[in-house]
Amino acid sequence: MPRRAFTLTEVLVVVVVMTALSAILFPVFARAKAAGRKTVCASRFRGVALSTLQYAGDYDERWVTPVQNPDAGVRGDRTWVQLVIPYSRSFRLYRCPEDPHGPDVDVSFAPGLVSAEVDARFYEASQRVETGFNFQNLSPVVRDGSRWTPAPRLLGEAGPETLLLVESAWHVDADGRPSGGGSALVEPPCRYARAAFGGTRDVFD
Repeated sequence: MPRRAFTLTEVLVVVVVMTALSAILFPVFARAKAAGRKTVCASRFRGVALSTLQYAGDYDERWVTPVQNPDAGVRGDRTWVQLVIPYSRSFRLYRCPEDPHGPDVDVSFAPGLVSAEVDARFYEASQRVETGFNFQNLSPVVRDGSRWTPAPRLLGEAGPETLLLVESAWHVDADGRPSGGGSALVEPPCRYARAAFGGTRDVFD
């Protein structure tokens, strides 16, 4: 009884067809995956923005403060991320899905945590999220004698073109991907001026 088998020509034709399909479909899959990550990122930004507005609704229509007590350190201070987490419920919202090397903190807000535990668990990680708050325009920290004090502005004082949040990262790889977390606070480029003897000068000092 004769055995049925593929000829070498048939195998080569199949290989060529599969190679052609792969060349066509892989870029399509890559674009779809990138579009999915953009959608996730936009959804997270929207969640953080809504959480920030909910916070403001509970605090006399004022923007969240970038920090609560700049001179207190880890145990007595709170970052804006920590202040807004009770409304967003998840630390993951402040992370960029493109960054596999950011602070790996699995944090879901737990109302039962006491204040010291919240400070200890979230403070440092909350300074390395990839969602940067435009604090200089919305909630600047001003000098009050020898101390620095947050001065949150009213919601209505923000102009229609004022950014609330931006993406931020410590480092961007050669392919454009963020790596290693970012900064929770962003500053406008006009903050720094050229110093008289070279270098830069912080105009807020």
